[in-house]
Amino acid sequence: MSVEERDPHTGYLTTGHEWNGITELNTPVPHAVYFFLIVTFAFSLVYWVLMPAWPLGRTYTKGLLGADQREAVLASLKQGTLDRSVWTSRIQRESFAQIQADPGLMNVVRQTAPAIFGDNCAACHGRDGKGSAIFPPLAGNANITQVRADTIVRMVLAGGKGSYWGTMAGALVLTLLTSLLTASQLPEAVRQIVLGVTLLALLSVYGRQRGLRQ
Repeated sequence: MSVEERDPHTGYLTTGHEWNGITELNTPVPHAVYFFLIVTFAFSLVYWVLMPAWPLGRTYTKGLLGADQREAVLASLKQGTLDRSVWTSRIQRESFAQIQADPGLMNVVRQTAPAIFGDNCAACHGRDGKGSAIFPPLAGNANITQVRADTIVRMVLAGGKGSYWGTMAGALVLTLLTSLLTASQLPEAVRQIVLGVTLLALLSVYGRQRGLRQ
């Protein structure tokens, strides 16, 4: 088939290819495709001039607008820290009764505590607080309920994240103590008292060391 042959139905020229009577048409590219290619290229040129775009070794082209997403993120994080310090400072200095009496502050606690627990505690104690083979449970733990409520609130919301080795040491001490008390066959009430006192002692030591570091 000749390249110059024109299809009688569409009016397009053929490419000269034919398969079992099927002719390939030399269909032109739609004008809309050229339009969008030109618009895209023009947009890229404008973007290169206005925004950060090209790497230049250790730096990059800044663009006429001077936009910097890294600075924007850092500023947002700094502002978030300042906004959070407004209510975390209150939790650190006020009693649980004062916190509970403030509906606005309690609303912040309810919204924020699950996320902070997930970031600082859930990795060891689980999302549901039921613990694991090494780390003791927090949910339904009588030792936890014996600690003052405001201490728990401050621990979770105002910095309950300890070091890795400190966490491991505390978990091992509590696990070992629990095993020893179980083996001693002491009454349940005595075991709970001993565990509660031990937990309070650990919290006191940790809080004092943290205060000295600050």
